[in-house]
Amino acid sequence: MCTRLLDAAQERFGSEIDLSILEVDFYWNVDLRSAFNIYQDPASEIDVGQSSDDMAELRELLHRRADDDPMLWHDLQHLVLQQEIRFRAR
Repeated sequence: MCTRLLDAAQERFGSEIDLSILEVDFYWNVDLRSAFNIYQDPASEIDVGQSSDDMAELRELLHRRADDDPMLWHDLQHLVLQQEIRFRAR
């Protein structure tokens, strides 16, 4: 399932993410649990993310040893955020 979704994202947006078309590096990041808890104010769970940091993390992921276990949630979050930024730039 994940491969199918990532393949679809690559087909739609391409295999490279060109952040130079954006004039922003920082974005608001809402904790996923808070985003779905409509009974509490999520303000305390909002922080700032950085596109250049996401890209550095993804580059590092590409160069990890094959036997190095991925930090699945963390690594996927960087990938998803970059795809979202690319989608909004279109």
